[in-house]
Amino acid sequence: NTPRIVFAIESSLEISQADFNNERTLIESVVLNLEGNAADVAVVLYDTDVHLNITFDQFNEFSPLNKAIRSLSRLAPVSRGSDLEKLFNTTFTKTPQVFLMLKKEVNSTYPQGFKVPDGKLGGVKKIAIIFEKESNIRDIADFHAVIHFVDSYEFYEPPVINEVTDALCYGKR
Repeated sequence: NTPRIVFAIESSLEISQADFNNERTLIESVVLNLEGNAADVAVVLYDTDVHLNITFDQFNEFSPLNKAIRSLSRLAPVSRGSDLEKLFNTTFTKTPQVFLMLKKEVNSTYPQGFKVPDGKLGGVKKIAIIFEKESNIRDIADFHAVIHFVDSYEFYEPPVINEVTDALCYGKR
């Protein structure tokens, strides 16, 4: 059974258009690889703010879901550090089972002692995909899996899709 998955994509102008395109491609590939139910996919874009772009139950078939994923675009501001508390407490039409966050580590500053709040997603499996640099570990300390790539071009490689799919479904690394 494919879990209900929220994909959270870092999407401020801090992210290059090429990296953003690669994030979309990764999500598209993983969704197709899961062969699950299009209704069980939600997509959130975030920068300093949070934008729920695709909600659970919005699509029942993969073709319109993929079209919606391809039409996502970067958000206008340059991020000053995402509001992860708001991100993790975003309201969904159903409670997600898996929360997957694509994240490029930039020179964001977090409050001292910051860590991801449990909020509504306390019992949800949380997976982070980090690209470009090592992440500030404080903001992903309670994630169930952290998958790191040097740059987003690796998202095109089949092993990446398989690794992400395994983490989503089975919690394997």
